[in-house]
Amino acid sequence: MTNTKEEVNAMKKKQKRHTSFFILFFLFLIAFILCGCQQQKSNQSPKQKETNINQIIPLTVNENQFEKIVGWLSNNTVVYIKHQNRKNYVYSYQLETGTSELLFKSNDPIKNVIISPNHKKVLVQTAPSTYLAKLYMVDRKGKLLFSKEVKSFDLSYDWNENNPNILAISVFYEDWTFNVLTLDINNESLTKHNFSDPFIKWFGKNEVLFQKWDKLANETDAPLMSYSMNNPKGTKTLLNNIYQFDTFNHFLMTITLDPENKENAMYHFYNESLIEQYSFLVPHFGQFSDGLVPYHDFIIKENKFITFVPYENGSIDDNEGNFKLMEYDILKKSENVMFDQLPNEPLSCSLNGKVCLYGFQFEKLVDVQNKKIIPLVKLEKKKEQ
Repeated sequence: MTNTKEEVNAMKKKQKRHTSFFILFFLFLIAFILCGCQQQKSNQSPKQKETNINQIIPLTVNENQFEKIVGWLSNNTVVYIKHQNRKNYVYSYQLETGTSELLFKSNDPIKNVIISPNHKKVLVQTAPSTYLAKLYMVDRKGKLLFSKEVKSFDLSYDWNENNPNILAISVFYEDWTFNVLTLDINNESLTKHNFSDPFIKWFGKNEVLFQKWDKLANETDAPLMSYSMNNPKGTKTLLNNIYQFDTFNHFLMTITLDPENKENAMYHFYNESLIEQYSFLVPHFGQFSDGLVPYHDFIIKENKFITFVPYENGSIDDNEGNFKLMEYDILKKSENVMFDQLPNEPLSCSLNGKVCLYGFQFEKLVDVQNKKIIPLVKLEKKKEQ
């Protein structure tokens, strides 16, 4: 049967409509996919911006109001404490724009500020009275999440790097007896634990480490013990004859004396399976018996340990200003002298390890790549209004 001209034209129009429909459907599908990808991308954590040392604007603050910088909120943002007109404040400060943002304020003195390992929360400790601490948990924008009161004379903290929702708090009383608590941020609860030593460190999500000291003996070292929060009866000895230890994410650091030369200290680094990854020798302080070691920090992203190293054995006072700032790569088993002749003062490196806060008020900045130190705080001598 032969189609008429009208029927052929009708069929062509129908085909065009079908073609147009499929083209529109295809374009809509592409737009939907792209929109979904964009939405997924926007829901991801923003990439940390790299700090440009040449664009840093020093924090300008009245010398009578500045307390100290406490640490990093991001690669280019720090947190600091100031007091003004009998009030106390915690601010974030953006290094490249020179802008401050209020995170917290209080009529009570601020005793401590601790930034969570994932840099999403900030714990502020105030002192309403000598024997009472009040703890405030805020987010990185200053929104109050909750608060707690703890009867105490002093507190120390260790935040779980592998589970940032758990924080260990050692509570000291006036007679220096103590309790150890864990704060669960999710349910805002405090749980008491029984430890023979208050200075505990997290190692993994549910394990804490501490040293078992003989209170009746004048010891300079002690066994390193492990305690599982999931198994209260599972306390075990990990290592013996440890002077001091620290934990950094998935690494355990211990300090011992070199068995062949007692004037040298030996730093050991272990993974979570207690397999030694790296060790090195340095001259040790005479005050190791008092638990004093040079200031140090760990750049987790690069598996690098940063520490001050004395040129020779002796006391901290004898070595004043006579230190090397060393960088040790734990996995590559290499070392690098970053600076010669620097004072032994506290360090806190940025997340990417490009720069480090330095000084007893973190008032200086160490440029790791270009090996220079620049002032981070500019103190003004204006009278307080």
